[in-house]
Amino acid sequence: MDRKEINKNITSIFILASLILACFPLFSFRLRSIITIIWTILGVYIFLLSDAKPRFNSGLFVFLLPYTTLVFSLFWTENYSYGLDLLLRMVSFIVYPIVFWMTGHIFHKTLIKQIFYLFSASTFLFVAFQGYHVLLEYDHLFTNLTADEINANGFNSILDISQEKINQIKLRRFRNFLIEYSGSHPTYQGLWISFVVFFLGVELFKNNYSLVTYVQIITIVFLVIWLFLISSRMPVISLIMVSALAILLFSPMTGRVRVYFATTLLGVMVLIFLIQTPLSTRLVEFYNTGFELLRENEAISRFNSSNTRNGIYFCDFDVLKDNFLFGLGIGDIQDKLNQCYTHKLSLEIFQWKNYNSHNQYFFFWLSSGLLGIVSFLLFIFQTLRRAIVKKEIVLFFLVGISSLVFMTENILERSDGLIFFSFFTSLLYFSSKNYEEI
Repeated sequence: MDRKEINKNITSIFILASLILACFPLFSFRLRSIITIIWTILGVYIFLLSDAKPRFNSGLFVFLLPYTTLVFSLFWTENYSYGLDLLLRMVSFIVYPIVFWMTGHIFHKTLIKQIFYLFSASTFLFVAFQGYHVLLEYDHLFTNLTADEINANGFNSILDISQEKINQIKLRRFRNFLIEYSGSHPTYQGLWISFVVFFLGVELFKNNYSLVTYVQIITIVFLVIWLFLISSRMPVISLIMVSALAILLFSPMTGRVRVYFATTLLGVMVLIFLIQTPLSTRLVEFYNTGFELLRENEAISRFNSSNTRNGIYFCDFDVLKDNFLFGLGIGDIQDKLNQCYTHKLSLEIFQWKNYNSHNQYFFFWLSSGLLGIVSFLLFIFQTLRRAIVKKEIVLFFLVGISSLVFMTENILERSDGLIFFSFFTSLLYFSSKNYEEI
């Protein structure tokens, strides 16, 4: 077998590995890591044996810069081992863009579409699996509050609890069941689902009516229903907002149609808020809580996800004001936040577990100072700019919705969010010249 034939076979295996990696929602963290390592080795091999090498360009520099600032922050961090461990967990943030930069010529528009359809199918199966087990545990998940739940939430009797609070506790029970059973937080599921819904929605406008069209419609409806059941607030809000913006930017709408569209969107958002659903329960909780901040010795019965986040953001700002310019170093963020939770909030709920910054922008700012946040914002800006200039609506939606969810979650610290964002963003950015313009 000559060298040309070997290279062809290696390329075929690499493509197969790419397709398998697109099914990551169905895999454990360990299996994802193994597949990524094999995929990376194959990609590097193809690059080294290729006659034509891509030039190092500004796009790759922008992709690598945020992570590089985190590496440099190790020089002034005190908890070096924790910082190094976090960097290793986030290393895919630079692995995917480097490999796609080296192999971008392989990913033609048909292959990219196959990757997205495989991800869509995997997300559907992941959700269906959970839905099946929810039905099996229906009586347990939706029964009245138990005595243990009443006491754990700081109440003496069910009669002391408002219906709104009961709904919150039941929803928390449901979401905790999903996290424990699937190993994936509803926010990350919401990200996956929102992307699949948008991608399939775009595909609907390009396909002739056929059996595939009906399958797509059924999939979209099923996933949207699940999205409301798991009540992922930010992914739902981001889905609506970024979809609207994408349609306004990329579709040739007339002025009157734009008014109709905006009115319809406003009506949808009002209905989401008013109609009793698990999602509206969390939206009402957020609305009622406002900027309330729980303090020392306050009753645990007042605890909810919204005022907990308010406490986290209070400590984010409190730590940032003393480390505005250079940051803490990546290894010290959690230690400093924990000190703030303990000494300035002194609330029991913050002792239950380590709460990270819950904001990706704060994470980069607290880690590596102004250079870190500027480099991360530059990365976001460059990918959005590329999507708008090249009229790549899927890339625009992916980066747009992720940018909004970055405001409430550290997406890049967990495998579920890191692979989703980095793999697909890098794929579309470095292979975008081959992707069909919509």
